[in-house]
Amino acid sequence: MGWYMRSQVYHHMSSQQREILYHSLMTCVGLRGDGLSWSRQYDRVLPEHRAAWQGQERSDLQLDRGFAAMKIAYFDCFSGISGDMTLGALVAAGVDIALLREELAKLPVQAYRLDSYLVKRCGLQGTKVDVLVDEDKQPARKYTDIVAMISESNLAPAVQQGALEVFRRLGEVEAHLHHESLETIHFHEVGAVDSIVDVVGALIGLHALAVETVMSSPITLGYGSVRTAHGLLPVPAPATLELVKGCPAYAGAVRMEMTTPTGAAILTTVASHFGPLPLMRVERIGYGAGRRDLPHAPNLLRLILGELEEPTTAQATESHQHHHHHHS
Repeated sequence: MGWYMRSQVYHHMSSQQREILYHSLMTCVGLRGDGLSWSRQYDRVLPEHRAAWQGQERSDLQLDRGFAAMKIAYFDCFSGISGDMTLGALVAAGVDIALLREELAKLPVQAYRLDSYLVKRCGLQGTKVDVLVDEDKQPARKYTDIVAMISESNLAPAVQQGALEVFRRLGEVEAHLHHESLETIHFHEVGAVDSIVDVVGALIGLHALAVETVMSSPITLGYGSVRTAHGLLPVPAPATLELVKGCPAYAGAVRMEMTTPTGAAILTTVASHFGPLPLMRVERIGYGAGRRDLPHAPNLLRLILGELEEPTTAQATESHQHHHHHHS
């Protein structure tokens, strides 16, 4: 099951299923700390973990014996997250900017350019990705226009599905906040070309990296006010606050918008869990830069890629049959 489908299954779980999943995942990576061996820890809870994750009955859990390395992307949002920071972090972690340009060309969007270059933020190097747009040549776009644009493209199905889900959530939030229907809502910043490129580009990047599971730290939102197409709004912007419902978030120490609606929509759609960095084999690290260089903190989004050793489900079936008395 890929990262997108895992995230969608997670979003539809009950709170009890999510709790089982979280503790099972922590067990898989050895964070129980109760003195049991790794395999005995695994025996205790993993059958419920797999059943909750895949939506199957325990009797259906039949896969080959062995281990599967789960590819994880962990977003460390210590300075918030935006669309351009996400693209920068993905490029810094190994996504070829030429691949992004090639895949994004499958969308009927023109009169823009995608640039990538190195910058420093508070002394640390990061990758800045800019979407340079000729605003005079861009039509106004409704939610339905964006859906058609993505659905009719030749992008990979997983990329299409993820991008459509991000924009559906954005559209629903905008419709709710402005008391309009989803079909008639016009996007402002979110519907602009740079946001379309940010969202679809993020999904392209995760797909290119073969990420199976996305996790995130709590989200730094910022505080103060921000000027938008709707005037001067409080930070976090109303759309951002709606999008992070149910996720751990906090203001932080910087008086500015640290997390944008586009960044919040991408992250909360693809991430299946929020919390501290799990025990994982770190392979690559990418820093995506924000627009401003802050004086006291690096304005960077850190993306950590790696693998989590996950026992396959045949072991879970066997464990359930022989060690069911370990379950609490």
